[in-house]
Amino acid sequence: MRLPKSVSFAMAALLAVSACSGTPAASGPSNAAPSVAPSIASAAASPASSSPASAGASAATSPAPSASASAAASPAGSAATDPAKLAGAALLLTQKRGDRGVVDALVEGFLNGTSQLGYKDKQVVELTDPASYEQTVRQVAESGVSIIVATFPPMIDAIKAIAPQYPNVNFVIIDAQLGATFPNVQELFFFENESSYLAGIAAGLVTKTNKIGFIGGDDVDVINRYLVGYYEGAHASNPSVKVCWAYAKSFEDPAKGKELALSLIADGVDVLHAATAGTQLGIYEATESKSIPFVSADVDVRPLAPKSGLFSTGPRFDQAVVLPLQQNATNTFKSGFQQYGLASGLVGATGFSALVPLDIAAKVKEAEAGVASGAVTVDDDKKLASLTNCS
Repeated sequence: MRLPKSVSFAMAALLAVSACSGTPAASGPSNAAPSVAPSIASAAASPASSSPASAGASAATSPAPSASASAAASPAGSAATDPAKLAGAALLLTQKRGDRGVVDALVEGFLNGTSQLGYKDKQVVELTDPASYEQTVRQVAESGVSIIVATFPPMIDAIKAIAPQYPNVNFVIIDAQLGATFPNVQELFFFENESSYLAGIAAGLVTKTNKIGFIGGDDVDVINRYLVGYYEGAHASNPSVKVCWAYAKSFEDPAKGKELALSLIADGVDVLHAATAGTQLGIYEATESKSIPFVSADVDVRPLAPKSGLFSTGPRFDQAVVLPLQQNATNTFKSGFQQYGLASGLVGATGFSALVPLDIAAKVKEAEAGVASGAVTVDDDKKLASLTNCS
């Protein structure tokens, strides 16, 4: 769900958020779907220590299913904040705001989290030129912030180059690994396969043609975790189902998303799931126009596709981004690879729309409980190599 885009540090001045404003400066309107402001206490989750597993939700038009009560508070939740750490925080974006998806959720969570925790300087920077990534990271690190959160693989080289030079600044990179360990860098990952297993459970039960579809932003490990989870969930609830998939090769191309969705629908697919960031806007259009049930990823689909949206699955990015901000503020920052699944509460599903029958909602909730407890395990992206499209 993540693709390049970068900007010179001059742009940061336009995007920086003042400590007192609490809202982003002029960089285009944020169209984030409604969501609950992340709770600082509930965001202090613990990473999963076992292999992936996945599952569940509650009844139709219900609140988001509870992934795990144990996920709520951790020692960091009650730790005192360090005033020196609250000087400032920055969020570096490699995709445009206004996607009504992952990026908007990250921005919303970052602004809410920094405000709740008391960070003084809040910078949100959109990068549009890969050649300036390293320079921009350096300039932000020198601006006095104590933590920088960077989005997705395009930022790997810049973080890898700059982080060692600023040992007093903590860095977080989302959905990307540097290939080396640094004491001040956290690689923040999720078990997306666990949450998409829930989408598959529902799709396998909703389909009438026994042919369902998935659209990914690109053929990369993060997106393929969604796909494998969806595939396994669908076959768990309906052994006769066939799962077909396609990649948009872009996370910011709504026209391509719509084209692929309509093509799959024309081929007999009657339920869709997608993980495509901004490309998903076109998929909403296609499913709404054809009244095809749709399970979205990473952002509540109900207000975005009211005639077709069932529910959404994936990381709760607005809450997940708060976790390292809190760790930094309380001197409990965790470096290295950190991965969170259903049991953490940072990955899961939204509540259901009225389009989801209560019996299906109950089946999804049952699956969720199984995955969160470890009774059900879900394979990760490596399983894709053994799967055949439309099988």
